[in-house]
Amino acid sequence: MHLDSGHIGPSVDIYAFGVTLYRLLTGRYPFVGRDREELRRRVLGEDAPLPQEVKPAIPEPLQRICLKAIERNPGARYHSAAALADELERFREGEEVFARPSRYEVELRGRLQNHLTAIQQWREEHLIEVPEMDRLVRPYRRLLEAESPWHMLYRRFPWETVILRVGGLLVLVGTVLWVLYWEDLSRLERVLAAGLPTLAMNLSGWLYHRRRNRANTLIFLTTGALLLPVFLGTVLTQYELLRFPQQRKWELFEKEATGAGEAIEADSAGGEAMPEERRQAGGGERVHRPTNAQVTLCGTVFAAYCVFLLVVMKAKAFAVWSGLATYLLFTSILLLLGLKEWVRTEHIARATVCYLAFCPAFRALPAILERRRLARWAPALYLFFPVPFAAVMTLLARRGSIEWLHASEDLNNETFQLWLMANGMAYFVFARRASRSRLGYVRFWGFFFMLLVPISLLLPLNLLADKGHEIFGVITKEGAEASFTAYRAASGVVALGLLVLGTRLGQQVLAISGSAGLAVFLTRAAIEIFDAYVSWPLALVVLGGLALVIAWILALRRLRREQRALE
Repeated sequence: MHLDSGHIGPSVDIYAFGVTLYRLLTGRYPFVGRDREELRRRVLGEDAPLPQEVKPAIPEPLQRICLKAIERNPGARYHSAAALADELERFREGEEVFARPSRYEVELRGRLQNHLTAIQQWREEHLIEVPEMDRLVRPYRRLLEAESPWHMLYRRFPWETVILRVGGLLVLVGTVLWVLYWEDLSRLERVLAAGLPTLAMNLSGWLYHRRRNRANTLIFLTTGALLLPVFLGTVLTQYELLRFPQQRKWELFEKEATGAGEAIEADSAGGEAMPEERRQAGGGERVHRPTNAQVTLCGTVFAAYCVFLLVVMKAKAFAVWSGLATYLLFTSILLLLGLKEWVRTEHIARATVCYLAFCPAFRALPAILERRRLARWAPALYLFFPVPFAAVMTLLARRGSIEWLHASEDLNNETFQLWLMANGMAYFVFARRASRSRLGYVRFWGFFFMLLVPISLLLPLNLLADKGHEIFGVITKEGAEASFTAYRAASGVVALGLLVLGTRLGQQVLAISGSAGLAVFLTRAAIEIFDAYVSWPLALVVLGGLALVIAWILALRRLRREQRALE
């Protein structure tokens, strides 16, 4: 009920008291106008000056009480005069005042936006570079765009936040753990064990939504959304709805029948009716396992509910759940296509390629949201591209080298390590493209890809250092023969290249990794290859000294050119 709804109730009296309190504190009304229409327009569309802006001596807790009472949204005011009186009593007794008016959130956002505008101007004036701008902007963005219900609650009620978190976790885990005790419960008890917590959490969330309590709404609905597929799966399995069993070897939760109890389950999996005397053979009701079709339906409902909550609540928290639900739904669809059989018969690379084709959808989706003015959800959804993509690329290198290229299972095999290096080149391309993006969250994940580049290049080369083509051989101090291989040489060249490239591009993660890689190359060469040659460290010192002299000469020339330009 808003100010212009025409309804009169207790919230109107709360508002009137707030106006009176504002007048007593400041000596003026929160809104003034030449006539009734102008006054109405200001009340409905403008914010009253903060009492402390009029009189700085006004106690801040009293300012919060006043602003809470004159909230534009009646649902955000004190719910009763008794609650308002309790707040005033707490203030009088010197205790903590719980009120946090929405005006404080507006003020915080306004001041944060001013800082962001200033930082953007510094970038346009070339006072700072893009990476420096991102480091300055990121904490402000985190505050400005925070949609976590916990973030909204802990400022006001830290203990309530703790209790809600613990309580929600206990409800969620407890509901899932009922599955371990299924054999001790009847069919109705199983459904109620999953259904009552699900109904309670979702109903509480929607009741809080009706009362416009956003923080509690998000907390309860988040837990309720996670419980929904558990409840739906319980109903589907217990009442044998939408079973449509596939081949036993394709079903995720089916096992080969090895005993009397499992033989009963096998009859059900085959779709045959079960006689009542066999149903009760074990002394209790039969426990069903969900089929792939039921799992897919649960995943579909979960994903649809998360997207619905995202659209209705417009909270980034549900963007995260929507991304997670979409991956789970995709996995359940792959189960229908034979994912379990692929894994069982060591065709994991085939499944990995499916995921590799699916990941880019979360690269394109944020771009679509940006064009449709739904940019607030884009960063949360983009999260589901870089991390899964990197994980899938690594798994594909491992399984693809074994299943397609017939490499050995050894982690140090040459084929697998070369594939990882190819991944590193791909990561570099993604990182460079991301670093040039106009979107801050894309540039942020560009750093993630850039971090993977030296890991994917230097680690394989160091693991392969003793393998490959021999460039030359030497005799160590112990008299053994040692080979300086092409991979060992490549590790030094790549490390030096990363150092140079990182310095030139301003990518410190490459420069630091290249420095560390070069140090490791030189140290390993000294210990494993050139331990009998004192000239090795001497050569390094001479080369380093020459490099410093060249740098000094170049710096002098640059200074002279700058001086001539000034003259």
